[in-house]
Amino acid sequence: MDVICVHITGNDRRALITRYLPYLEFISKEKRKRLSRFVRKDDFIRSLASDILVRVLIVNRLNLSNKKIRFTLNDFGKPYLDGGRIEFNVSHSGEWVVAAVSQFPVGIDVEQIQPVKLDIARRFFSEQEYSDLLAKEGEEQNHYFFDLWTLKESYVKACGQGLSIPLNSFQFSFKDGELLFKNNHSSKQVFFRQYQLNLYKLAVCSPYQDFPEKIEVLKLSELLREACRLL
Repeated sequence: MDVICVHITGNDRRALITRYLPYLEFISKEKRKRLSRFVRKDDFIRSLASDILVRVLIVNRLNLSNKKIRFTLNDFGKPYLDGGRIEFNVSHSGEWVVAAVSQFPVGIDVEQIQPVKLDIARRFFSEQEYSDLLAKEGEEQNHYFFDLWTLKESYVKACGQGLSIPLNSFQFSFKDGELLFKNNHSSKQVFFRQYQLNLYKLAVCSPYQDFPEKIEVLKLSELLREACRLL
């Protein structure tokens, strides 16, 4: 498995906003149409970078021409590479676009740490998770909320069934620094790995423990140079 994180700095963001047209040639016509409906420039930039990142990773891994890359969606909207030779998943939040690529199903989620909205936790967390969250205060509570949220998102994305899986049908807890997972949704074994990003939480889920020890971090400008070289 590879986990790649692209950091979108202010300068890179401004440069891509003014010079994005050449990079649209790297993606499909369908994706261009979807991007044209974005109102917020930040959403546009993150979504474009996500697609380019996945294509760069697939070309690198499979030595496949970008023009031959075709994506399909399952019944729940999760994208797959047509032909099933590789699995991938993407996420973005704030200044980060992240992707995981593996031989096996994989889910990844990144979230910027912000003040917690307890009504969301009450609605989507299990009773135990909500109770554990209320026992914490201030920044610790914010960090714990996004630990749980990213782990949950990574799990449903790895399963490929999205939010058709109730988020309170499984739960996470921590004991002596160890992550514990209790699942009322499925008996299938899965594993999780968390990585550190400043002011962000990042979690990855897979049925196999092939997580990299370290994530690879790129600047957006570095990703775009690699795209021009490969795509």
